Amino acid sequence: MERATREGAALRRRIDPRGPVDVEAAAGVAGVDVGGWSEARWNELGGQAAPDDGAPEEWLRWLAAHAIGHQMLHGGDGQWRARHGEVDTEAELEAEGFAWALLVDEREAETMRFREPWQVAAFFGVPEKAVLGHWDMPELA
Repeated sequence: MERATREGAALRRRIDPRGPVDVEAAAGVAGVDVGGWSEARWNELGGQAAPDDGAPEEWLRWLAAHAIGHQMLHGGDGQWRARHGEVDTEAELEAEGFAWALLVDEREAETMRFREPWQVAAFFGVPEKAVLGHWDMPELA
């Protein structure tokens, strides 16, 4: 997991964003073809991670970052595994860690003095559920 977060953070630094990351730009820097991360694209790719119709933009961004993580860390074999009934839990956790480090700069969140998960989610454009799963909220001073 440490490698995954290190790689995600490194990609974030390479595109030097403040606030929300342009996921398609990050994919371009990483040399990964995301092909436009729309709901139709997710369904075309096999549907395992496809959101429901009308999925919020933050979920599409999260899923795209997760997929970039799989490509960079595991050569993108997760879709083949999923279609054949195999799930590599460690690889999934790594892709989640990568997505978090790519999309959220915890230091920036601390600088902004965010204290609530919804604040982090709104500022970085990620699902609040992802924040709840990854962010260690700072102690209130």
